[in-house]
Amino acid sequence: MARGTNFKATSSGDYPNMKVKHIRIFAAICIASGIVSILLQFVAILMVIANNEYSNNFPSDNIGCGIWAGVLYLIAGSLGVAVTKTKKKRLLVAVVVISSLSIFASIVTFILSSGVAIFGGYSSCLWRFGYTICDAWLGLEWTIVTCSILALISSIALLILASGSLCTCCRKHEMRDPFSYIEATNVGERMAHRQLQFDDDL
Repeated sequence: MARGTNFKATSSGDYPNMKVKHIRIFAAICIASGIVSILLQFVAILMVIANNEYSNNFPSDNIGCGIWAGVLYLIAGSLGVAVTKTKKKRLLVAVVVISSLSIFASIVTFILSSGVAIFGGYSSCLWRFGYTICDAWLGLEWTIVTCSILALISSIALLILASGSLCTCCRKHEMRDPFSYIEATNVGERMAHRQLQFDDDL
């Protein structure tokens, strides 16, 4: 009977093979990357507003890619933490979906921020504003790029871990425990045998 009970508990969605510790680590990195990315992008946008005539040379700041990407990092990380506590299938699916969006957002942010920092942005900035503003701006851009790399790695890890938990659970739902099946068969046979004995006595 104990074996049948264990199978029932596993089938209820407990996800015993979920790598809780790993998910929490990568979720925490996503959350931290999201917070830093949002804050730094706000500062970069304020610098653009303060120097309005130069704003067209900062395409990554104009569209605020660090903000909307950071929001996705935060959501992915928060869902990752939540799923380790509740272990619900809907949250696992949400982690897979939002992590996929975070991967896309991190790639776009990396391309835009690193592109404007490398290809002419800094030299053009120096020509107008000098080292103080331009060094600060360049540091912001490269830090946002670093956050996007960390978020990319962590989002991929969350996607793999959440997908693995879902696939493992699905396989266990499809499998039948042979011991519980044999046990149920033996019980049925004993009950049928007793019924025959009862009929013979009558």
